[in-house]
Amino acid sequence: MLIHSPAQGWWALVRRDFPISLLKTDFSGQAGACNLILSSVHEVQPPSIVNPDTKISGRW
Repeated sequence: MLIHSPAQGWWALVRRDFPISLLKTDFSGQAGACNLILSSVHEVQPPSIVNPDTKISGRW
């Protein structure tokens, strides 16, 4: 899946079975959390981060 937070300016590619509910919970207190856009893309193994400077990169 492709995850995009336009307000925070990061993109991430994760496996389809990634627990998206955890991601939403983790970012619920930050600006742009409600702008998360999830769309189906080719499955990525293992998950990879497009921008490694973002906070989400430390969660793998």
